[in-house]
Amino acid sequence: MPHCSLLGPVSFLVAIDDVAPGCPTHRYVDDTATLSEILASANSPSHMPNFLLSVILWAQKKTV
Repeated sequence: MPHCSLLGPVSFLVAIDDVAPGCPTHRYVDDTATLSEILASANSPSHMPNFLLSVILWAQKKTV
């Protein structure tokens, strides 16, 4: 992706547009993305490991 250009942020958004881990994602133009999850209570199980695994599998497909 081109850095220090006007196309850099657009290229990043196009590159990660198809990532869908099943939880809310927040994408930033500085080449970062954040996954988030809201738990109903402190005892609620987290599904973040599953979300993270789906992102890892997506990234592996992108590099092949």
